[in-house]
Amino acid sequence: MSDLIHDEAVALRFGPHSNTSRFVVWLTAAHGRVVTLIKGALRPKSHFLGQVDLFATSDLVYYGHGHDRVHATRECALLRPRPWLRADWRAAAAASGAADMLVKALPSDEPHPDVYAAFTALLDALARPGAAATAFHWFELRFLDLEGLQPKLQHCAACTTDLKPDVEARFSPSRGGLVCSACAARSSAPSDPVPPDVLAMLGVWQRAKSPDELAAVRHTPGQQRAMARLLGAFLRFHLNLRLAGREVAMEILDERTDG
Repeated sequence: MSDLIHDEAVALRFGPHSNTSRFVVWLTAAHGRVVTLIKGALRPKSHFLGQVDLFATSDLVYYGHGHDRVHATRECALLRPRPWLRADWRAAAAASGAADMLVKALPSDEPHPDVYAAFTALLDALARPGAAATAFHWFELRFLDLEGLQPKLQHCAACTTDLKPDVEARFSPSRGGLVCSACAARSSAPSDPVPPDVLAMLGVWQRAKSPDELAAVRHTPGQQRAMARLLGAFLRFHLNLRLAGREVAMEILDERTDG
């Protein structure tokens, strides 16, 4: 017997089912990532027209068919359309990159309310002009924190020695974060040097509970590229996924790209 479930949800991805129906991958507030089928969604007189949009928040009612199943949509009403994601291509790229990670990394039908709150905070922060790169990397760090994978930045991940700003440190995804130069020299695991300014920026962004806290934090294009490279290596190692959406987002968010 199916349960009737009512939840707030953000559409992450659409997929075809037939000429008039489609699948929607949602991130919901109380039930995590779910997939529903909307029958007749593309018919001219469908009551779903205009009520489901990518990265918009909707009031969703569906029939739950059990764990890790495709559910049947009963009702859907648009609550927060977020029109700025149709006007700012960098903001749209950041939203797409984050959504791709959620689709691939989150198990289905398991509650992740803190991830939902972080993702909606990212989407709302993207309304601020020029916020795309900062908000995107904040979300990556926040997602890692919520999944128990936060990079270690204050102490050596190998020997736990305190890392001071004037001490050379290297970033090792396989060790879980920063390692001191002595531990890096003794290990065969790949590691990259981290400039002090990039390390300081990583720490500030990691401690922020909201992307709005970073509105006044400035960064250079070089710092952004260094941040993107380090986080990309960390995500690939710990999630064991190829995040194609992130790769595209990084190309677009690179501040050398002509706007």
